[in-house]
Amino acid sequence: SGTNYGTSGQVLTSQGNSATPTWTTVSGTTINNNANNKVITGSDTANTLEAETYLFQSGASLSIGTNSPAYSANLHVRNSYASMRMDSDGSNNHTTFSQVTGTGKENRFYFGDAADDDVGQIVYDHNGDHMKFVTGTTERMRLNQHGLCLGGTGSANELDDYEEGEFIVTL
Repeated sequence: SGTNYGTSGQVLTSQGNSATPTWTTVSGTTINNNANNKVITGSDTANTLEAETYLFQSGASLSIGTNSPAYSANLHVRNSYASMRMDSDGSNNHTTFSQVTGTGKENRFYFGDAADDDVGQIVYDHNGDHMKFVTGTTERMRLNQHGLCLGGTGSANELDDYEEGEFIVTL
C-alpha cells in the first residue's frame, strides 16, 4: 500500500503467507569475513551473515575466485575446472551470447594456457567485416567477401568448388 522505505540498519522481513512484509532493525548481527568490496550473503546461522571470500565487487566489476579483476565490467571465473553454461528455460528456446563493440573494432574469443593466454583466436573484425581464425601468432583462415580464404585474404586465396577436367577414381 504505497511507498514503504525502511531506515538505515533495517532489512525487509517476510511475514509469510501473503502478509505484508515489515522493516526490522538489525541488531546483534555478525558479518563473518567482513572487508571492503565483498558481497554479503545470508547464512544458516541466526544473526550471522557471510562476506563471501570468492565474490568480489569493484565498480562495475563482479569477480568470482579473484579479488583483482583485470578489466572493468567483467565476470572472472577461476577454478581448477572452470566452465560456464547458459541454458534456455527448457522450452526449446534459443540462447544468445552477444559481444558488442565499437565501430571498426574487433570481437575476440581467445584460447590459451598458462604460458600464452591468446595462442588460439577467433576474431570478428568490423573494419572490413571478416572473421579470422588464428593459431599461434598466424592467421590461418579467413571468411570475407570472397568466401573462405586459406593462406591469404584476397580472391587468389579463396576456396571455391568449381573444377574442370576429368576426375578418375582408381580402386
